[in-house]
Amino acid sequence: MSSLGILGNFIHGTCEEMCPRSELEFRQRQRLLHPLEMKAGTIHHKPPLADPLKTVKEYSRSAAGVKAENADQLRPLPVLERTTIYLIRLAMEEQGLCGNWSTIYDFVTDRLRAVRKDIVIQGLSGRDVLPILEVMVLFHLYAGYRLCELKVSQFDPKLNNDMLIDCVRRALDTYDYGFTSRNQLLLESIFALHDINRTEGIVRLLSSKPRSKMTEDAIQMFILYSSNNYARLFRSFQDLPAPLACAMAQHLPSVRRNAFNAMSVAYSSKILKVPVQWLSSSLLLSCEDVRAEAKNYGVKQEADFLQFSKGNFNSDSKPVPCTRLKELEIESKMQVFIKEFLVLNFDLRK
Repeated sequence: MSSLGILGNFIHGTCEEMCPRSELEFRQRQRLLHPLEMKAGTIHHKPPLADPLKTVKEYSRSAAGVKAENADQLRPLPVLERTTIYLIRLAMEEQGLCGNWSTIYDFVTDRLRAVRKDIVIQGLSGRDVLPILEVMVLFHLYAGYRLCELKVSQFDPKLNNDMLIDCVRRALDTYDYGFTSRNQLLLESIFALHDINRTEGIVRLLSSKPRSKMTEDAIQMFILYSSNNYARLFRSFQDLPAPLACAMAQHLPSVRRNAFNAMSVAYSSKILKVPVQWLSSSLLLSCEDVRAEAKNYGVKQEADFLQFSKGNFNSDSKPVPCTRLKELEIESKMQVFIKEFLVLNFDLRK
């Protein structure tokens, strides 16, 4: 039976390339290759040629009535690891062939979904798949931060978050089955902050033993967020390791909204004026962004000062969308973290 690619009740993949030969030939014929998969110098050919070293199996939904994939369409674990390494390395490159990182993100995201599908179809689980799931979490965390300023038509943060949480939960379930990983406390900490408005993550984190600097940082941020201690939260945020900073960054807009609301009461006065420069430092915003947020929340502006009044705060206003904190260099730190993760958790000689 093993010669037929069947292992237990699951199909055991036999494809040794990142993309099955039949798919590569079909997509080349139908001109369905992604620019990142085309052989150099052939992009204007009719059709462009596929580069076997760059072409990766694309994701496709399982349709009702369609025959299950054959063994030669599925990649075994070593090939899935090699594919994941290739995709993550591609995503960490500053300059891609497309010249637009959101395009690289779309490509990598689709191909990582195909990796997860191959894992599910073959019933792969346990310690061996943990590094793949864990690095996928880091990728989506990084992407969510890097692309947060784009329009929804260019980047869907909800879809990215859904895929991140899917990978996190698969990893957490694997830990709960007793499979250990050196990265468990990292994933637990990310989950606690990424889903900070729910208690599941922090409950898991508080029950984790032993704890680490990473878990203590996450617990501290949860406490500051829950108590609306925005002053300490923004000071502590600057010292967070890159993965936790990316996980927490999406919540900063609501923290700033709550801060403006609190200051509208605490600093409510006809004569008191609060310097924009001080708010810029306190809320990790540029002076221009402070003024934009003040306008959004109905706070009166006068030259380089704001004048708060509890009656003027616009309680119907939504938080100003997330912005990247370029001065903290979170992106570059996260890139270094992910590259080091690959070295520590994968055999890069594959």
